[in-house]
Amino acid sequence: MHFILALALVVTPHALGLPNPSLDPGGMPTELEQCMYNNLNYTLPSEGADLANTQLKSLDEVNVFCMKEFLWKSNQIQWADYNITEHDMAFINSLIPSLTSRRRVKRLAPKYGPPPKHFVAPAPLNLFPNGGLSLRQEYRTLSDYKREKFHRALNMMKAKGKYDLFANLHTGHAIKFAHSGPNFLTWHRVYTALFEEALRQFDPKVSLPYWDVTLDEAMPHPVNSIIFSAAFAGNGDGKVVEGPFRKWLTNAGYLTRNIAGRSRLISKEKVAKILSCCRYREISAPTALVKFSMEFAHNGVHNWVGGQMNGLNTAAHDPLFFMFHAYIDYLWEIFRKNQFKRCKVNPATDYPHIGGPQGPYAKMPQFPQFKNIDGAAFFWTANWYNYAPSPTCSLKYPNCGSPYLSCNLKRGCCMSAARLYQTKKGATGRLTDFPGLAADAAARGANAESKLNVGPTFQGPPSDGRTSNAAFFLNKGKY
Repeated sequence: MHFILALALVVTPHALGLPNPSLDPGGMPTELEQCMYNNLNYTLPSEGADLANTQLKSLDEVNVFCMKEFLWKSNQIQWADYNITEHDMAFINSLIPSLTSRRRVKRLAPKYGPPPKHFVAPAPLNLFPNGGLSLRQEYRTLSDYKREKFHRALNMMKAKGKYDLFANLHTGHAIKFAHSGPNFLTWHRVYTALFEEALRQFDPKVSLPYWDVTLDEAMPHPVNSIIFSAAFAGNGDGKVVEGPFRKWLTNAGYLTRNIAGRSRLISKEKVAKILSCCRYREISAPTALVKFSMEFAHNGVHNWVGGQMNGLNTAAHDPLFFMFHAYIDYLWEIFRKNQFKRCKVNPATDYPHIGGPQGPYAKMPQFPQFKNIDGAAFFWTANWYNYAPSPTCSLKYPNCGSPYLSCNLKRGCCMSAARLYQTKKGATGRLTDFPGLAADAAARGANAESKLNVGPTFQGPPSDGRTSNAAFFLNKGKY
């Protein structure tokens, strides 16, 4: 049975500091539109303009006043391709009101460091989550205690069916209209923020960590990463039978992985290329060149992990999905700060002006309370969450600040520690130190993955030569 999710959030293009577009056909009622326009007093920037002379006033009181005057409930949106129970719908709606709460606070500029001279930053809408501001850290920089609390919260969420509820949202319309286009980054920002808010209902002191895959890519052999150990995300060679997510059931059977079976992880060099760009359209499909495409680079990680992560409709059932997408969001936030400081581009208004379901004013799939461009608003990282920087090191400062990281002095960057194996004869070492074990692990992962039906898969870059098919079997047992 299909249930209806009604719109409750009042967000206008003007409220987001947009360049005076015409409203979409499904826009707000005339009375509310007029209220917003009559009560706003600021100068609108033109698209791509230098923001030095742009000044926007706080919209807190205007939004509260107009919402009280007219509670907008537009045409209802049916979840046409996902059966959601009334109980689950109520749970999601319990998160949505937190999006519309507003508090009297001082006007906040984006936390992007010192702005350009004479620059007055657009104030974000003062939208706050019930759980308060969270700080997202790299997964391996969490203390053992914090990491275990995070794992427990995920398992509680899973046991109550709320994890699967969110994982199943990454299907249907979300696949069609939140991938292969500019809505990729904006939709996934909202998705992970709501997921984190739901997670914090099970433990309010937990935050969603991010998985910086460049720390694994920097290893000589990423297949050795400690991420795939019992202390972290569990094994990566077939059915997950160890670690905090062991024997998790998903919409495609038991949680399974086939790490390093194909494609590649994101490198520091790839990140540098992406961050060298200034405009959103330069890094987003369909306009981005392959070498600058954030989404294409992201696809490779889904392929590399394999198993459920390799499928568009199953990926979110692996908890690594949300940690990895927190990292993609972290990269995008760095990109946005560069836009703000170096490029003099307003990241809240730089969404490509296209039509169709990925256009800026189209309703966001699965979350019709929002328009697509709302994912680019400043309030997410001003009020909802912020990021601790990913660890760095150098010859002068070789400490990466975690026992699960070390400094790759040759490349001048941090890299993941390796998990250790012990053979039946008592020898201890990394997986790739034992060609026989490595071959068995690769075969086990490939065999388990072949039994899964994950549907359409991500299309990522080719192997970098360090995957099982490209390297191990072609080089006689040597990665």
